[in-house]
Amino acid sequence: MIELSAAEIARILGVDKWHLTGSSYVCNPPVLDTDYDVVMLAKNKKGRALRKAMDNLGFCMEGSSSKYGPGSKYSPSSGKFNSWRKGRMNIILTQDKSFYQAFVGATLVAKRLNLLSKEDRITLFEAILYGEYPCKP
Repeated sequence: MIELSAAEIARILGVDKWHLTGSSYVCNPPVLDTDYDVVMLAKNKKGRALRKAMDNLGFCMEGSSSKYGPGSKYSPSSGKFNSWRKGRMNIILTQDKSFYQAFVGATLVAKRLNLLSKEDRITLFEAILYGEYPCKP
């Protein structure tokens, strides 16, 4: 089966914007033995239509028990996004423009700082996306 690129998936879904994210994009040198993450904004699409389209493309929605741990806000249980997986591709799909912009912003900061530690990247994303800081003043 031919794998679709992020650009092709975005076109099929009719998303407004999309951006690469995750360690394969952020880290230099890139992490090669990991998934391929893409955040997509679909603000003008209905949730059911998106779910059907993702199902038709062979993606499975990941549950709230994500790899980030049961209590993590950096998971689909936050209600700001759904994460869809097919093989090594992970699509982070949101209808919230502010969340999308913050996610892309966090990605660009992580890339600029070349955060190689996964823990550091998660801390940065939780701070930018949810205002969660490791040390409260």
